[in-house]
Amino acid sequence: MWKADFRDTNLQDVPQMSKKDRYTLDLMEGCVKFNDGHYVIPPLWRPDAPCLPQNRELALRRLTLLKRRLQRDDVFRKGYVNAVQSYIEKAIAGVAIGNPERHMRKASHCGSKQQ
Repeated sequence: MWKADFRDTNLQDVPQMSKKDRYTLDLMEGCVKFNDGHYVIPPLWRPDAPCLPQNRELALRRLTLLKRRLQRDDVFRKGYVNAVQSYIEKAIAGVAIGNPERHMRKASHCGSKQQ
């Protein structure tokens, strides 16, 4: 029935890209680099992404809670250690070397320095 009502309309069955999809594709096409056998792309921040507040206090609180749980629960600790070791072996994660404070002061996506 809808075909009869909208016969004069030219409908396309081809899916169209959204504005966000187009933005992401344009960003990736312009910024993707091949380095040492790996593709490298920048973080895909949306242009209208909000600046989020600092969450250092929350991160430290969660770290303290994790430390307590690791100390209390041997099964959880063994599973956690195994998971982290597998991430390191697969090069998904690495060991941070140097001053840990330096790693916490990365520039945010908003352009301000975290202190």
